[in-house]
Amino acid sequence: MTDAFHAPIVVRPRSPVFRAIGTLLVRLCLPWLLLSLLALDAALTAMGLPPGERNLPVRLTIVAIGVLPAAIVLLSPLLVRLPGFDWLFLRPQPMALLDSTEVALLLPKGGERRYRWEDIGSLKFKGRWNGGSELRGPDGELLADIPDEIVHPKPGWRSADTLAESVVKVRPDRFVLATDRPSLGRPASFDLRDRVRRGVDLVAWKRRRDIILIAVFAVLVLLGVIGGLLLFR
Repeated sequence: MTDAFHAPIVVRPRSPVFRAIGTLLVRLCLPWLLLSLLALDAALTAMGLPPGERNLPVRLTIVAIGVLPAAIVLLSPLLVRLPGFDWLFLRPQPMALLDSTEVALLLPKGGERRYRWEDIGSLKFKGRWNGGSELRGPDGELLADIPDEIVHPKPGWRSADTLAESVVKVRPDRFVLATDRPSLGRPASFDLRDRVRRGVDLVAWKRRRDIILIAVFAVLVLLGVIGGLLLFR
């Protein structure tokens, strides 16, 4: 029976989604900091202003130029709302709204789309890391390309529910979590219940994840203790 009283679920990215130039800016934060500080220091020294003779405003200006890309990344939740920064962010930002009757998608390349659950069959991983997934109909026809930012709203083992998990929460009568994604992350694919012999047991998956995390932590602690004993013996 459909859970008609399940509250709608909104799936948004953990942080604003950048365009290609914005992604490049994120990756260049540290190199920009190092190279800009070196370049500005060399330029000011060549102009007859060595480090010991620079006043506070000059030093603050150098630091501000160096940390500018990092500041843009940190302030992105605020900047994404300002029209002057459209060159940095995808428009519209991806989002999904799930209720008991349909899913409403807001996609950067497709705009707003709505699909009734009867028209949806599965969400399949494309096979490329960070490449997103494909929403397909019951007969396998492609409905939409779903960006990875809402397939995995918050990457990591201890994180927000994936889009697939949210779908199964809203329509457990129709869908189950599928195992087609070769990833250590949270289950991110779903399929029709009558087409999956054995869906992902989320409780068992979380139990295995916790055991692995505890084992890794224990090994790290053991290595730290052994290293400390060898260092201070």
